[in-house]
Amino acid sequence: MPPNEIEISGPGGLLTGKIVFVENPVRLNAYRTVGGFNLSLPMKIMLRYVAENEPLPMISNLRGVITADVGGGSKIEVGRVKWESWSTGYVYRDSPGGMSSRDAQLTWYGTFAEIAYFERLRNGGSPKLEIVVHGELCYLVNDPVTGRRVRTQPETVFPSHGYVTVSYPKEIWVAMLNSIGAAENVLVEVPLPSVPPAPWDEVWKSLVEARQAFEQGGAPGWKACVTAVRVGLEQWRRIEQEDMGPGWRNAPGRQEDRTKEQRLDNMRYHLHLATHYWVHNPAALCTRDDALLMLSTFTGLLAERTR
Repeated sequence: MPPNEIEISGPGGLLTGKIVFVENPVRLNAYRTVGGFNLSLPMKIMLRYVAENEPLPMISNLRGVITADVGGGSKIEVGRVKWESWSTGYVYRDSPGGMSSRDAQLTWYGTFAEIAYFERLRNGGSPKLEIVVHGELCYLVNDPVTGRRVRTQPETVFPSHGYVTVSYPKEIWVAMLNSIGAAENVLVEVPLPSVPPAPWDEVWKSLVEARQAFEQGGAPGWKACVTAVRVGLEQWRRIEQEDMGPGWRNAPGRQEDRTKEQRLDNMRYHLHLATHYWVHNPAALCTRDDALLMLSTFTGLLAERTR
């Protein structure tokens, strides 16, 4: 059985249906909430056709836990998902057999802290969600008095083997992160104002390039992130030369007398020097943490400058 599928078994182990997670969607739909985001994970719920007088299978109350491997055989919960709906099979009057198929979405009601943790684990690779899924199975049977179908008592299905691994293309995942603003608010954690007028717009372009390279990840992406930070700092320098303040080579005096702005300019100057190491060395030497340090410091300095 493929890792993205769960089988639904009825009484006596009869195969009643399947849940199949769609791993190649056109897009992953998500939107922001006050405290985080809601991300829809597309799936298909398949239930077998039945004869006209047979009990009709019904699946409901799907919920699950997204887990991540933290080493040593241990896993940690990184999110919770649920589907607040239900689905039934269909009556096939001519030739019972086969399965119906319905599109549905399991929703990750998450926080930015959760997605940030998952992004650290993803480490620039393709996203892979490990989900333990639970749900309820019941049947719709004919009521001899009313002639209508009524539900049987639901039973918990796949409590132990409802485990799936769902993979998505990296570009689809990155587009989803952009749609909820996760790059600005999680990966960098410093919000910035809208793009300013020239000549500062060129600095912002470098910031966007750095962020996009960081999202793509992998050693080449992280080195490209640091390179874009360096270009942005050089464009900033063309607009404003650093004022290093007293205690510097060309400004003798006590370092304690430096203003806040001069201290931040010292950080900007040394950040530019720090990028030199990764820009002029092989990409293999650049890690995610290196790129995040350069990008978050650059972003923080820009945010402070534009207050």
